[in-house]
Amino acid sequence: MELNYLINIVNDLTNRFEHPKLQFEHELKKELVNLNDFEKKIVRNKINSISYNIGALNVLKILKECDVCSISDYLESINDEFEKLQIVTEILDDEDSYILFEELIKSNRFDNLIDLSIRNYVNDLIHRQDIIQNEIIMSTHKLLTGDHFVKCILPKFLNTLFHLDFKNPKELIEAVSSQNEWNLEFGSFRVLRNVIDNVMPLYNTFIVKEICSLINSEKNICWFFILMVVNFIKDEHEGYVELKNLIYSQITAFCETNSLSSLYKSLILARQLYHYTDNKKKLSYQQWIKNNIGDLNYRLKNKSVFTDIMSSLENLIPFENDLDVVKIHISVQISAPSKEYSNVLAYKQLLRSREEVLLRDNTQLSQMFSE
Repeated sequence: MELNYLINIVNDLTNRFEHPKLQFEHELKKELVNLNDFEKKIVRNKINSISYNIGALNVLKILKECDVCSISDYLESINDEFEKLQIVTEILDDEDSYILFEELIKSNRFDNLIDLSIRNYVNDLIHRQDIIQNEIIMSTHKLLTGDHFVKCILPKFLNTLFHLDFKNPKELIEAVSSQNEWNLEFGSFRVLRNVIDNVMPLYNTFIVKEICSLINSEKNICWFFILMVVNFIKDEHEGYVELKNLIYSQITAFCETNSLSSLYKSLILARQLYHYTDNKKKLSYQQWIKNNIGDLNYRLKNKSVFTDIMSSLENLIPFENDLDVVKIHISVQISAPSKEYSNVLAYKQLLRSREEVLLRDNTQLSQMFSE
């Protein structure tokens, strides 16, 4: 009689896997809760042989709630990795099922599966934001206790975002050229911006450390999304100071080695932090240029390097596409070693020529749209 009782439960569960919208869940829960450990083990072994059907998350939640079968044990019974990923994807599309995702994270047994899920989510944020039903990053943050979020979710999210092949320039100088246009495009990533906006106040120090590490590593990184994230760093955040120090270290490296890469990185980051955001209470981009370019001469141990540095700055001018930035560079006075001021005058003249080109282009563009 008891065996028939268990058979009926297994048949009910099997039927629910095949027909996810069946009712009378309460009666099933009462039956499952009343099973002893041995009976639960029998049911669990039978369940692990049942093929999962899309939409049957309720069954898995009931099994977990009644302590019959965990999502971790159920997934381990499946051999097909793609089928496992489908189940996790379905979990992430149903906020009521996040307790199952929490279990997967805390089990420390499905790191690759979680990694793939985060990658797919980031890909949807970038290319298919309209299909996203739930914001899984902050939702998992609310669920997870301790350091699980910082260890398991946030690093995977940032690592995926910062290594995407998206508008990546072949040369870093192209990022200087594109930065103004990129900032106009950032607004189209509505859901992603919402994610960053929610995460930044809580984890800005961690996020900035990740950015600094990547920029110092010289690896291929996605400048587009790094700069989008920098947009959300406020001067009251603890991470603001670390990013400011990174920018200073890059301009210092440029002064010491004439490294063009360091020059471009410092200018790109300084513009993003001080020009394209509202972080002007403590320092404006104009003041930053005054401190780091205008007073460059005072930091040079070898004054002969000044000529090379001015030449590097001149080479950057044809790539300048932001009229406001060009005007700032024109307005800032640059101190120079004795007999080297001609280099400053030449630099300023090239900037004014670039200003004329950009003004003319803007005028033509305005006329085109007014016709």
